[in-house]
Formats: sequence, structure tokens, C-alpha cells
Amino acid sequence: MLTPLPSHGFRAAMVTGLLLVLTTGCTRKDDFAEQLKRGDEAVATNRYDDAEKIFMDALVLRQTDPQVIGRMGILYYNQGQIARGYAFLEEAVKGAPNNADFQLHYALACYSVGKTIDARKSAQKALEQRPKDEVALLLLAETCVSTRDNEETRRIIEDLRTQNGEAAGYYLALGALRRMQRDYAAAEKELDAALALNPQLSAAHDQMGMLYAAQGDNAKAAVSLKTAAQLAPPRATVRLRYVNHLIRTDAREEAKKEIASILAQAPDCIPALILEAKLAADERRLTDAATSARKVIDRDRTHYEALTLLAAVKFQEGDFEGGIARLKEAEEHHPRAPQIKMQLAAAHLKKGERLAAEDYLKKTLLVAPNHAEATQALAELQLQKGDAIAAAAQLEPLVKARSGGRRTLVLYAQACFDKGDEKQGLTILRSLVAQAATDPDNHYLLGRALLGRDRPAARQAIETTVRLADKHWSAQEILVDFDLNENRTNEAASRIAALIEKYPGDPAPLLLRARIRIYADDLNGAEADLLKALELDPSLHHAYYELARIYFVSSRSPEALEKLTASAAQSNTPRAYTQLGMLQTALGKNNDARKSYEQALALDRDFPPALNNLAMLLSKTPEDLEQAAKLARRAHERLPADPHITDTLGWILFRQGQHAAALPYFRSAAEKRPADAEIQHHLAMTLYCLEQEEPARLILQRLVSAKAEAALVADAHQRLAVLAIDPERPAPGAKDELQRWLGQDATDPVVLARLGVIEAREGDPKKAAELLESALKSNPRSVSALLALLDLYAGPLANPGRAQELAKAASSTPPADSRIPPRLGRYALRSGDFAWAASLLQDAARQAPDDMDLRIDHARALYGSGRVKDAESTLAEVLKGNPSSVTREAARRMSRMLSVVDRREELPAARVEADQVLSSDPSDLAALMIVAADSERLEKYREAERIYGEILARLPGFAPAIRKLALLQADFLGDDKQAEELAQKARRAYPDDPELSRALGSISYRRGDYQAAVNTLRQSWRQREDPQTAFLLGVALFGLKNTSESRTFLERALQLKLPAQETTEAERILREIRGNRSGF
Repeated sequence: MLTPLPSHGFRAAMVTGLLLVLTTGCTRKDDFAEQLKRGDEAVATNRYDDAEKIFMDALVLRQTDPQVIGRMGILYYNQGQIARGYAFLEEAVKGAPNNADFQLHYALACYSVGKTIDARKSAQKALEQRPKDEVALLLLAETCVSTRDNEETRRIIEDLRTQNGEAAGYYLALGALRRMQRDYAAAEKELDAALALNPQLSAAHDQMGMLYAAQGDNAKAAVSLKTAAQLAPPRATVRLRYVNHLIRTDAREEAKKEIASILAQAPDCIPALILEAKLAADERRLTDAATSARKVIDRDRTHYEALTLLAAVKFQEGDFEGGIARLKEAEEHHPRAPQIKMQLAAAHLKKGERLAAEDYLKKTLLVAPNHAEATQALAELQLQKGDAIAAAAQLEPLVKARSGGRRTLVLYAQACFDKGDEKQGLTILRSLVAQAATDPDNHYLLGRALLGRDRPAARQAIETTVRLADKHWSAQEILVDFDLNENRTNEAASRIAALIEKYPGDPAPLLLRARIRIYADDLNGAEADLLKALELDPSLHHAYYELARIYFVSSRSPEALEKLTASAAQSNTPRAYTQLGMLQTALGKNNDARKSYEQALALDRDFPPALNNLAMLLSKTPEDLEQAAKLARRAHERLPADPHITDTLGWILFRQGQHAAALPYFRSAAEKRPADAEIQHHLAMTLYCLEQEEPARLILQRLVSAKAEAALVADAHQRLAVLAIDPERPAPGAKDELQRWLGQDATDPVVLARLGVIEAREGDPKKAAELLESALKSNPRSVSALLALLDLYAGPLANPGRAQELAKAASSTPPADSRIPPRLGRYALRSGDFAWAASLLQDAARQAPDDMDLRIDHARALYGSGRVKDAESTLAEVLKGNPSSVTREAARRMSRMLSVVDRREELPAARVEADQVLSSDPSDLAALMIVAADSERLEKYREAERIYGEILARLPGFAPAIRKLALLQADFLGDDKQAEELAQKARRAYPDDPELSRALGSISYRRGDYQAAVNTLRQSWRQREDPQTAFLLGVALFGLKNTSESRTFLERALQLKLPAQETTEAERILREIRGNRSGF
């Protein structure tokens, strides 16, 4: 196989650009032919650096000569500088299309950068000159991508064989073709025939090695690939393939020897240097890896793999800033390489910079819209921050295309659950079980989803999980939880005892048995299990916590404290001091506990349990929260998979008021410990505070039904009661209950928001605003508080500045909430921001297609932004639907007013209806526009101007009034300056309006700018033929001395019946034109 080298972000190096870099000061006078000869000799002896200099000198003498350009291309290709080689060879084959060497290497370069069709064409051109060339024949086979290609290749080979006789290359190509079709027996027969004709044919041994590897016979593959490598020159691809085979089969030392052999003969061989760097990086020989990668960069500073390898080395060294800098450098050279952007996203995510990670994932999708991994990663981030609607929308194309495999469906199911579509979520998970019934994770996901929904079905799914994979400890924990809740303690103990016997070196079943024993009040047995688990893994934070609880509740605290103090002093280990600190914490001896944890960290500054526990201890004091967060992050960096450490970091962020930042950590911990009531409670509290009420309610209900600690159950009951209160329709006593709960927690954002909405409904806007502002302080993303405050400040409290701030905050607040578009859209409509209102109300109408009042508001926004036809269409949809009688009448009236505002003959009747509307609603825009238009009809131009002006004073962006006032000024009131300003502004909403074009043209004409007038008036004429436009075009063209066209337009204007004054002027100009012609 002619394996293509990476072509991510390929950017061909321009030959002329390279000349500027490499030929400065060149003064060689050697004969051109002699230089080519000397360069060829240098290549033949592997002196590529010397060859490059010689060829560059020749290139200075003949900068467009294909012979030297082609040689440079071959040199660069063989070095592994594929992009540069491709650029030179592309130029060479244009100047020397019959040069077989150039065509062959151009074909190889095309194949390496993914241009398969071009590679195939050039291989065929090479075969025209060299019909038995093994490399060209093999490339012809390798570029087959369809059955048609296969048949064409066979036909070409048979034709060549007929014309030129037998050759090993023909059998080689047919063998490669058969191998790719997985017809291994036929492939081996063809390759045997090739080797019979030429036993020293390296490519045949190489193909045979790949054939054996494809059949799983690595030993035979190694023999054939080694033979191929021994027969090949140092830079040959087959030698690199042998190295890769050695690496895949864990023969690393042999691989290193082979790489060293290649580099001894060709120290500038870039692919070999890359393999050397990768091996060193895998073995954490980071200095060696960086050295090899830099050797590549010294030759090709844009090399994709070298740059990304250097970044990987920086990351392994813990230098995230350096790694990101290297990746950004790679991105500059390869701006369309999606994998670089993916690596940048992963790096920022590792640093906890989720916004930057999300930004790079979006950039990935800009260059690769169908990139499944980027789509999944972005959806996962959106789910973690609670934006289930956006995540579902992100994943839907992959789901429909059945792309991205199982992970796509798992994420989509989670998005469905989070946005309240439980039925769809369960359907997806059940389909996964049906598709892969032997995959334990599919049953586990279904079982976890059914918790709190259908316990018998959940248990059945979890039992299936552990039957398929008894080391699935998360499932085993849930099953233990089921057993304890169903009083099946003996059954749970028996099952876990068998697992302890089966897996004696794993602490997980010991922790589960400790839990069972604690439940059964066998504290001594539980203690023994926990101590044994800590012997197996001293970093188990949960084991320390349970031991401390045992000592505390068993009244053995003094004895245990004395014992642990002595043990810590004697052993002087981080584990002993951490265990002591846990007990001291349980006893309320926080200062002593802090000293113990600090002593543990003095012995091992990165001991995760001590970092975690000290962080939790410090988090109890507000002034220590920042320090606690730093410690928790360090613990999480050391053990990112530990759910308890992850939960601690989430809890500290929650305590800091960073609910959205805490959510992904709680989600991660809860997924790993679905039966841990405390972790599940933390997740529920965060969802509750972020107003993700349905998922919060589900977890809280599960906590209430489980045998969790009394304090957790009591809190779950209270939060469920809060969520049950509908502030828009509060039950009697609801307000008193909320006030009582507020006395217990004055910062609860959900209680504050509900109380605020109730106070606003009861007519106390100031008190409501105070409560809602407090809710917003506790949770800046509270949609309930934002929208209620927006209504208050835009309404009774009359604070437009604060309303605008809240509107901006609401528009950028994730997660996507169906309450935002209609409320924000109506605010924008009232504020006169019609384009924004139209966008928001369109989204709102899409989410609530049966809300006809919402559709009428959408029509008003469309009308205000100048989209009159869209407004009329929307109103027509309302009238076709099933609106209430009041809504139907409102839609009918608005539809009629919009349709007649430019129809002079229908204005009198419309005026009567408009006056009736204005008697009840003096601010109705459609009615005001009718009155103003009718004033124009009655030639009451100043009255019309006043009405348009009043509308625009209230709503400066109202496009229909801007348009009408522009036309009024241009045609009747004579203020050309204002008319032009208004007309230009109106054209943003009405870019194709012929009346505005005519008005602007007439202004230009009156100003004496005939060319501008003609340009604008032509636009109007193309859109609508009317006498005034034809007249103005005629006189403007006459001013430009274009009498032929002037005459055409003036005659057409007369045919269309001009007013008297314009008719007189048109006839005068026509007489002058005819007189000039006759006089000529």
C-alpha cells in the first residue's frame, strides 16, 4: 500500500517563494547541464542537502526549466516534504508532461495529499513511457476506489501485458488489487507469480507482508516486510511500513534499530524522524521526542505532525500554555485542519476553559461541518452546561445520517431526557439494547434512565448489566442499592462476597461490602473492608470518609483518635495523616484536621485525598473559598475520574455561586455514582438553582423514595414543594409558604423568583423588583427573574435603561428556554427594535405554532421591519388557522390596513375603520399609517408629516413610516436633504422598492447629478414601469447628451400618461431632440 502521509490543512509551497528564501546571493556560473549532473550524483549518494543547493543554483540560471523543478520536487518528496514536493512536481509536469520520472513522483505526491484521481491519471501517463514500471502499476491498483476502477485497472494491465509481454509488475498490481478486495488466496497466487519472475522485487514482498497481516499472521508478515525493507533504499515507504508493523506488534526495540538504520543512511528522512519522535513520546522520553520533531521543523517549519508532536510533548511536560502555543502555530500553517482545532478544544477543556473549548469546536465544524467527533464534543459541553435544546439540535443531523455511532445516540438520548422528552430518550436507549444486546453499557444506560421512572424495569436492566460484566462496579452499586431498599441484604452480601473472592486485588467490591455491613450495623466488618481497600488503593477518598463516620457513630472516636494519632506519628505517611484528619473533621476539630491534611501534603504535595479533604474543610469559610477551589482543582487534575473528588470541586464552585460551572462536575460524578445520595442531591440542587426543573424534580423524587439520610430527604421534600408552586396561578397559602422557606435560606433563587412573580401579580412592583433582583444575584442566569424584571422595568417601574440591560442578559442566557423568545420578542416589539423582535417571535411561533396571538405579534414585528409581504403572509396563516373570534378580527383588520395603505382609491373606507381602532388604541401603528396615507390623498401633506414624525419619535426604526415620510418629502414637501437621508435608511428594509429608487433618482436629478439619477432611476424602472420614472430618466439622459435613450424614455412616459406639467416638458425636450436631428 502506498500509504498517504498526513495532508491536513495542505497548503502547497510556491516555487517562486522558495526561490526568494534559498537563492539570496547566489553567484554560481556553472553550466546548467553540469549542475544537473552533479545534483543527480548527490541524490544517488544520499547527499540530499548538497543536491538541494546544487539544484537551487541551477534554478537561478533557469527559473522555469522543468528539468530542475522536477528534480527538486522528487528530492523534496523523497525527503518527506510532501507539500513542497507536490508544488514543484505540479509545475514540472506542466513543462515536461512526457517525463516519466516527474509524472510518477507527481502521482505519488498527489496520492499522499489525497488527490486520488490526479494520482491515477499521472500514473497512467507514466505507464505510457514505462509500461512495466512496478511503482506506477502498483499505484494504479492502490488508487482504485470503485468496482469500475478495478475493472479499468485489470483492462489496462491486460492491454499492457499483451503489448509488452510478461513482467513482475503486472502480477504485483493484480495481487494488490485482489488483496484490497479481500480475495486473499487469489492475491497470494498473483504475488507468488511476481516473485517467481523477480525474487528481489521489494514491493512484492511488501504486499505479501500486508496480505499476511490482513489475515492475522503477524509472524509471516514480519518476515515478508523485513525482506521488503532489506531490498529497498533507505527512504522507501516499505521500510517505514516495516517499522510501523514492529511497533504494532510491540517489537519496539527492533523498530528503534530499523529507524536508526534508516537515519544513518538518510539523516534528513522526515517520516523516519517522525516515527522516532512518536516512539520517544510514547515512552515518555520527551527530550528525545522534541529533538527529533525539531529536526523536522528545521527542514519544514509547517510540518503538521512535527508541530502537533511538539505540542503533545509540551502537554506531557505539564506545560499547557506551551502546548497550546504550538498548536496555534500549527493552526496558522494549517487553518483548515480540523484535528488541530479539536486538539486545541481538548487542551482548553483540560484547563477548565470551557468557553474557549466550545469556540474551537465551533471552528472545527466551520471547516468540517460533518465532523462527528466535534459535533459530539460540542453537544456534550452544551449538555453539561444545561443547554439540552441546543445539544439536541446539534446532534439531530448525525442521528438522521446515522453517523457517529453509539456515542451520538447516547448523547441524543441524554439531550431528550434533559429537555423533557422522556419517551424519545427511552426509545433511543431501548433501540441501543436491541442493536447490541451483549453490550453491558447499553443495559446500564437504560437501567440508570429508568431509575425513578420504573424500578422493576430498571432493576432488570441493571441485573442484565452485571450478568454480562460482573466488574461493572457502577451497576453493582445500583444493584446493592436496590437490594438494601428491598431488604434483600443477604442476597447482596452473598453476591459481593463472591466478587471479592473472584477479584482479590480490586478494592471496589470491598467498598460495596463495607456499605452493606454499615447498613446491617456490622461496623467492625465494614471497618475491616475499608482498611483493606485502602491498602489496595490509598487514594480512595470515599474509604477515608466512611471510616471517619464509623468511628464517629460507633462512639469509638476517642479510642480511634488516639490510635490514629499514634499511627500517623509512627508511620509518617500521607495516608495516615489523611485518615486522622477525616476523623478530626467528623469530631468538629477543624483546626487539628487542617494541620493533619497540611502534614499529609507536606509529605506528598499531590496526595489527592488530602487535597480534596482540605479543600472541603476550607470551603466552609467564605473567605477561604478561593483557596479551597485551587486545592480542589489540583486534586481533580491528579484523579479526574474519581467521582467524589469531582463532586468536591463541583460543590465548591456551587458555594461560590458558580452554578453553571459546577453542573458538569456534578453530572460527571453522578453518572459514575448513581446510587450515591449526596452526589445526586448536589446535582439536583444545581439543576434546581439553574431552573432546569424537570430533571431536578426527577432526581429529588428518586431521593425521597430511596432510603437516603433524613436531612437529604427533608431537603428534597422542601424543594419539590417549591417546584410545585405555580407563581402565575398560586394556590392559597403558597405565598406564606415561600416566605417561610425564604426565612430558612434567604439566597434560594427559585423561592425568591417565585415570590417576586407573585408580588408583581398582586400589584407591588417595587417589592417584586427587590425580590427578583435578589434572585438574579443568587443566580444571574435565572430566566424567571430576568423576564419578570424585564416586564417590570419596561412597564410600571419605567426604567428603560435597566430593561435594556436585562433584555441583553436574557438574549445571551443559556440554556435555551422556551419562555425567552416570546417575552423578549414582545419587549423588542414595544421598544421598536422590529428586526430583533421579528427574529425572536419567529422562534417563539415555531415553538408554539398554535399560539395565534404570538403570530399576530410576529406580523407586527415583520411589518415594523419593512417585511410587509411576510407580515401579510403571517396574518393569512392566522386567518387560515383556528384563532379565537377576537384574534381573528384583529388579524383581519391588520391585514386589510396593510394591503390598502398604498391604494389611494381604498383609503377612504379604510380611514373609517382606522379611526375606530384609534379611538380604543391611539398607538396602533397600522391604523396611524392609514390616517397619514389618507391625509396625503387629501393633500394634507403637513398633517401626514406630523403623524409620520410622531410615529418615528416613538419608534425611530419603524421602516414603513420612514419610507412614507421619505417619499412625502421628495415628492411634495421639498426637503431633499431629509428626503435623501430617510430614503437611504428606508432602503435597508426595502432594498428593491421602486418608489424609493424613483425618489432618490429625482433628488439626484434636481441636484444636477444626472449620472447618479440615471443609475438609480434605472433600478426603479426595472422593478416597475411608471410614467414619472420614465420622464425623469428621459430628462436626466438628455442632460447627459444621450438623446437616443432620452427620446425612448420620454416617448414611453407620454404613452403612460404623464401629468400636464411633465407632459409639456417632455414634449419640449422631444421637439428639441428632433430639431437637432433634422438640423444635422
